[in-house]
Amino acid sequence: MARLPLPAERPSLGPMKPLGSAVTTFLVNAHGQLELTIRHDVLRGVTPAMLVDWFENLGGSMAHDGVIYPRYLLWHPRDHIHWELAKRAPGGGTGQGAYFRIVEAFGANPDY
Repeated sequence: MARLPLPAERPSLGPMKPLGSAVTTFLVNAHGQLELTIRHDVLRGVTPAMLVDWFENLGGSMAHDGVIYPRYLLWHPRDHIHWELAKRAPGGGTGQGAYFRIVEAFGANPDY
């Protein structure tokens, strides 16, 4: 697959957490599934209902400062390149059991 170009940097929806504020773990569970966990500092003002809404609508777009963006690209202003739903959840949409295809460039570096 060809490498996707880095999109222009987007505005940040809020202050960015420092990298050191997150702990990342990788695990292959008993079913052979990869579990990636990123534990961040508390996101003040973000409720569980807001997170459910975010993920249920991740493939959509949203307006920010009068400009329409793919929602996934606003999640991180530099590192996120592309998101698509590869397989719907058993109940439909992006819920538990769905498969996503994501492309990221950590630190806006396409080598990562």
